[in-house]
Amino acid sequence: MNKETKGIIFFAGIYGVGKSTLSSKLSETMSLPEYSASELISMSNNEQYGKNKFVSDVKKNQIILVETSKKLLQEKGNFLMSGHFCIFNSDHSITILPTTFFDKAQIKTIILLVADIDRVIQNLNNRDAVIYNKSDLTILQEEEIKQARKISELRKIPLHIYKMEFSDNDASNVIELIYGE
Repeated sequence: MNKETKGIIFFAGIYGVGKSTLSSKLSETMSLPEYSASELISMSNNEQYGKNKFVSDVKKNQIILVETSKKLLQEKGNFLMSGHFCIFNSDHSITILPTTFFDKAQIKTIILLVADIDRVIQNLNNRDAVIYNKSDLTILQEEEIKQARKISELRKIPLHIYKMEFSDNDASNVIELIYGE
């Protein structure tokens, strides 16, 4: 990855895979600001995402992300952002998010975080006191991988799939992926 070109390092993955934790560690190590897509959307439209993670207007949210990320790039330069390619609906079916953000934002690289589903279930239960169905999360992770590959190929954005160890090695391993391109 070219350190000089302005752009977003995008961390994707399903709920509970460790995006926020890893992004926070990398923000410190790399001296880059970090944001979650839901945080940026919430700041703009005052919609709060609770434990259920359900979203009311995915198309509008994608436009908000494009506009907000452009402003942040101008103000701050490079930054880290965590988000999703797919989410659950209120009926636990999967919604593949529109590609608007990926079509229009300056994304330098995509880091897709994956993990053992049993560990994800444990993380979600510890964080949100919510237990998800293992098969639902497995399918969600499979769809997240498919979408990440599709966007990477269509938009010519480098993609790295990283299996979380949930250890101190994760941050250094991902930095190596980012700068080892």
